[in-house]
Amino acid sequence: MRRAHLFFSLGLVLLSLPLPAAEVPFGIHIMDEATHRGVPMALLETTDHARYVSDSAGWVAFAEPGLLRRRVHFALSCPGYTFAKDATGAAGIALDTVPGGSAEIIAMRTDIAERMYRITGLGIYRDSTLLGYEAALPRPNINAGVLCQGQVQAALHGGRLFWAWAETLLATQSLGLRQSVGGYSELPSGKGLDPSQGIHIDYFLNAQQEPAGLVPSEEAGGIALEGVVSVNDALGVEHLVAHYTRRQADTKPLEHGLVELNTEHSFDRLIVLGDDYAWQFPQGHAVSVVEGSATYLYFATPLCHTRCPATYESVMNPASYEALAFDSASKTLLWQKAHAPLTQALEKKLIAAKSLPASAARGQLTDVISRQSIVLHSGSVQWNAFRKRWIMLASASLASSDAGDVWYAEAAAVSGPWGKVLRIVSHGAARFEAPCHHAFFDQKNGQLIYFEGGFASAVGGDRVPRYDRNQLMYRLDLADERLKVLGE
Repeated sequence: MRRAHLFFSLGLVLLSLPLPAAEVPFGIHIMDEATHRGVPMALLETTDHARYVSDSAGWVAFAEPGLLRRRVHFALSCPGYTFAKDATGAAGIALDTVPGGSAEIIAMRTDIAERMYRITGLGIYRDSTLLGYEAALPRPNINAGVLCQGQVQAALHGGRLFWAWAETLLATQSLGLRQSVGGYSELPSGKGLDPSQGIHIDYFLNAQQEPAGLVPSEEAGGIALEGVVSVNDALGVEHLVAHYTRRQADTKPLEHGLVELNTEHSFDRLIVLGDDYAWQFPQGHAVSVVEGSATYLYFATPLCHTRCPATYESVMNPASYEALAFDSASKTLLWQKAHAPLTQALEKKLIAAKSLPASAARGQLTDVISRQSIVLHSGSVQWNAFRKRWIMLASASLASSDAGDVWYAEAAAVSGPWGKVLRIVSHGAARFEAPCHHAFFDQKNGQLIYFEGGFASAVGGDRVPRYDRNQLMYRLDLADERLKVLGE
């Protein structure tokens, strides 16, 4: 007992001693050689494998006890970028880590698109904050307790931008909220940030001041939204509607149907659809298209092979939907209501069987550089005033080695035909899912476009802190000379 009392007393003495003041960090700024912006998600690694990742402004705040005030060697890596080589021939640099000092590292971009910032999650401007720099976001390091978020849905509604993300992880939870959660942001033309700076989201919060599921449910399974679209009814009243799916893990959906946003910032389940309705509902990302005297909503998954008239009554009526499908009688592709939409895989089989001429193909895509066939998984299609073409941004099949890449294609019509594709973003062995072009952010008459997608660390590899399972924003300059290869 005396020994225990002695240890306890010694512990109290140690706790009462003043702790040494934290060292002022040494700032390391990773800069894009072409644009002079900071580069997010650059990895710096010491020789003992301590890893540091740049924030959305490209800063790393280095304050490692024992290594400050020393020359420290950092190995450098960043998907889509390269660095100057050190004496060993590897990408790296040795820096004198002076507290309060800083150093600049130039990153040479190999990707055509530029990584701008992280949209969701913890510590978007963590290192900038530690170094005393001001960030554009009013809540630069945590917003509503959100740590991670999945695939995005976005729509212009009521003069603001509505956002929804799937599978949100909160600071108070261990497994995450398997629900789409969302909020609003202001347009850049109003009180919103310029898209080059970021997006300030005002999440819809519950009584605990945390994001709540957009589709309230006490039933088993998570609920995700897709095909979110704002559309007017016959009287001109605006409605925000979507398709929902309730499922347990990756099993067959337990329920699906149509929902509408109410005045309480959640969605009401209005129509529950049976298993027979496999495609007659909003999917992927919606795009409005004027065709003569009619206006349609096309749903990119990423090919636009499903559509319906652009009215609230039509969106909510499964009988209004049409699919682009193969007609065996005429051996052509037709818009009809009886059969499911054509897929890349089915189209390839029809061409191989000589049932469909290769010249009639809509979605047989070829990498313009490698000449390899590309199978797409998800993405979006939008009209672009600068290129005067429909442009598609899409990710490759999750089963392929290119699952971390984003592909760019152009077509004269929203439903294709699409032929050549060009890789504009690469993430190595990591994944980048469901890229979505936010056309409401287009600048310079569409010359500059912004798109978002979900980053996930390589399977079996080290997770990238704070970036893993979060959303990244990219910018693409459509005047880039490297895009000309698509027209050759």
